[in-house]
Amino acid sequence: MKKMALFFSLALVLIAGSGHAATFSFDNLPAATDPSGFTMQEEGVSAEFTDFTLIHDGNLYDYFMVPNPTASIAFDAAVVLDDMTYDSWNTLPGTAYLGNVATHFCDISGAIGKTWDKIVLDGTFSISEVKTSPVPLPGAALLLISGLIGLVGLRSKQQ
Repeated sequence: MKKMALFFSLALVLIAGSGHAATFSFDNLPAATDPSGFTMQEEGVSAEFTDFTLIHDGNLYDYFMVPNPTASIAFDAAVVLDDMTYDSWNTLPGTAYLGNVATHFCDISGAIGKTWDKIVLDGTFSISEVKTSPVPLPGAALLLISGLIGLVGLRSKQQ
């Protein structure tokens, strides 16, 4: 029984720490999409896009998302920003948030590969895709959980 509980606990920890990358693409958005505020869901990650302007260009892309003076992308949970495909006439500045901590960047490349739950973009650009991945479960958490399971097992053995 103890082995079964240990196996189940470790399996649960490993499953909880795994996830899939989510790609939010603006191609083929429904025509009725309200660019001032809409939500997209991919691979269990939800992203809310606010204050964008929608431009239809049938030649190159189905849709461009061009922000007003500022536009934001808020995720339902913290994610790692893997990539953002955009066209810009200069750098893509903005501010990224993790909780209440704000980090300013002069170009979106300063936010790539880091963990965020909200990104506010400034400037004029067109955006076609946002790629994210789940925040990995740190190895320390696995060690902590396995240590706690060991302590529970040791305590029950002493009784």
